[in-house]
Amino acid sequence: MNQNAKRVFKIGFLIFLLLSSSLVFAEEKPKDDQTHEAKQYESEPVPDLADLIPKTTKLSRDLANLENKVAGILDISKFDDKYARIEDDLKNPTAQLEQTKASKNVKLDKLLEIKIEIEQASDLLTEINKPIGETIRQFSKWRNSWYAEKQQWSKWESALVKYGDLDQIKSIFTTAAYTHAKALGIVKSHQSSILTAQERASDIQEKIIAIDSAFDS
Repeated sequence: MNQNAKRVFKIGFLIFLLLSSSLVFAEEKPKDDQTHEAKQYESEPVPDLADLIPKTTKLSRDLANLENKVAGILDISKFDDKYARIEDDLKNPTAQLEQTKASKNVKLDKLLEIKIEIEQASDLLTEINKPIGETIRQFSKWRNSWYAEKQQWSKWESALVKYGDLDQIKSIFTTAAYTHAKALGIVKSHQSSILTAQERASDIQEKIIAIDSAFDS
């Protein structure tokens, strides 16, 4: 498989994983949750000054909730171990296939045994990839939610600029901006590591396809 073909395959495989996990996640998601998510992106009216501090407190609480949810999310290190195991499992059948094809007496039962090992590795990879895709989608939702929240507060700050001479107002929006930046930073950091894991899965899938192709060559 040449480099361009590999690159095209990798991109297509990643898109397939994301779309598949999105469909599964949407089917399992309660209707009430979907309604709640739609509402949270709706623009809110400019709050009264009396409501700003309570909203800042809620923002801090939301950040704490995000940190707790992220702490309970998938342990990527465990997936790295599983990917490493699949890669190790592929070494033996790959070597055996080369030896078998190089032999003058090619045994069909040996080829079948190798084929089964490859299929088992492929099935395990597919099973591992499902929660990875769902987790990426969850982080995308959190990112969109916090970004929308950040934009909302920016509009409020512009609307309340007439009170800009109040130090308390400046402090409130400074705190909100810090909270938004921290939340988005948490999401970006974790989502990046999960995407890296998904890319590794794509590399392994390429190896499996290459071995499959070797059967026909």
